[in-house]
Amino acid sequence: MRAEIEAIRFGVALHRADHVVGIRISGPEAFEVVDALSPRPLYIRDGQMLPAIVLNDDGTVFADLMICADDLDWLLFLEGPSPSDALARLLPFAEGLDATCAIEPHVMWQLHGPYAWECLADLIGPEVVGIPYLTHFLLDPLSRGICFRSGKTGEFGYELWVPPDEEDPVLKALRGAAGRFDAVEVGLEALDLCALETGFYSIRHPAVQGLSVPELQLLWRVELDRDVPGMEAVRAARHPAQRLTWVRSERPFPGGLRSPLLEAWIGLRLVDRERAWPGVDLGDAVTTHPPLLWNRSLHIDAQKHSWASRELDDLPDVRP
Repeated sequence: MRAEIEAIRFGVALHRADHVVGIRISGPEAFEVVDALSPRPLYIRDGQMLPAIVLNDDGTVFADLMICADDLDWLLFLEGPSPSDALARLLPFAEGLDATCAIEPHVMWQLHGPYAWECLADLIGPEVVGIPYLTHFLLDPLSRGICFRSGKTGEFGYELWVPPDEEDPVLKALRGAAGRFDAVEVGLEALDLCALETGFYSIRHPAVQGLSVPELQLLWRVELDRDVPGMEAVRAARHPAQRLTWVRSERPFPGGLRSPLLEAWIGLRLVDRERAWPGVDLGDAVTTHPPLLWNRSLHIDAQKHSWASRELDDLPDVRP
């Protein structure tokens, strides 16, 4: 896994995101459907993206959600549930409304890393450099698909959402460009570890299962006055006795994952609120805070840095 982590942190990584479910909501009342399920108000315009969650009725998290405004339609990307479970959860919100919910038959390939922007620029042009975070744009002329700039590793991240009949030519072009950057195809395990190092929520982490939104410290992804299923339970649990907290140790501990770059074990643990701050010794680990390392992408300047000159660039070590 070290080679995969180093590709994400220092170069370019490629990943086929089969774990992401895409659902398109269209029709005259598509907005009403999304507004009825979103725990955040839809203050986004065409081409913008909004991180959110889908709640269970008991206030726990059913799915990690990204809401994308696509002209008059809405694209929802969900992580956690299967495609059938995701669609079954969303369909009731469309009942009685003039809107259609359907799984979008696309394939997603992701690019991650501090030079992911340069790799993608080789494919579709230098304008990639100016694309803001949490926006999307058409992949024309490369494909009829869409490119989303997001990512959960702390590095530059792009998600290429293409029709299945275009996957082969797009992948051929993508791998051709990626090969010039010594890109590595990485697995979900490596991406989830990078998310943990940087402080992004991963619905797959064992420590988050069954926890309330306040315990997860995800209240920023909801508006407490929203009238959506599950929000009443979130309000009731607003002041939890414990909070999920990052921990670190030089030795293995239960539930910990080894970070190859930090040469330490890191993880998440429920800690009493009065002790949920950095530097508290829990016996087998010490509480800390994200990010646990410096993301190289934060220091990349497209006007002066490039993959070809990376050995000459004066960039800080990722290890604090």
